[in-house]
Amino acid sequence: MENYKEKIEEVKARAFDLYASDQFVCSEAVLYTINGALGNPFPAGVVKLASGFGGGIGTRGYVCGALTGGVMALGLAFGRTEAGSSCPKLLPATRDLLDWFTQSFGSSCCAELTKERVTFGDNESDRCSFMTGETAAKTMELILKYEKMSSPGLLLQRVQQALGKI
Repeated sequence: MENYKEKIEEVKARAFDLYASDQFVCSEAVLYTINGALGNPFPAGVVKLASGFGGGIGTRGYVCGALTGGVMALGLAFGRTEAGSSCPKLLPATRDLLDWFTQSFGSSCCAELTKERVTFGDNESDRCSFMTGETAAKTMELILKYEKMSSPGLLLQRVQQALGKI
């Protein structure tokens, strides 16, 4: 379990750094980091899916990009690949992420989240970097939580391999 806590902290720091250093927007940083934490089950180019969600979808201030990146990462972990197949972990995990996000930050709207800059510093990127890191960490936590519900979990095996346990 200690390795999982370390992995969650590593994910948090990596996503924070990718955003804070302007390497990726919030949505990209979360998706890229989670894909890497899972042992890159998808090519690094999967980050392209998240590129338009930064700044609240095309910088319009709608739903937070960090949150959409987390939802996409949950889709990577638990989404379906065949029409009509089930994905019983995805919707509960997504609801948990959304509930956590709105409870933690007060809104899921990018414009609402970034209008008040006092809480996390004088600069919008400080607040967004923080939310990006925290959202990546929570997403990883939820992936580990929901993957443990099925045994043996292929995804959990990938995470364990990435941790060097297997």
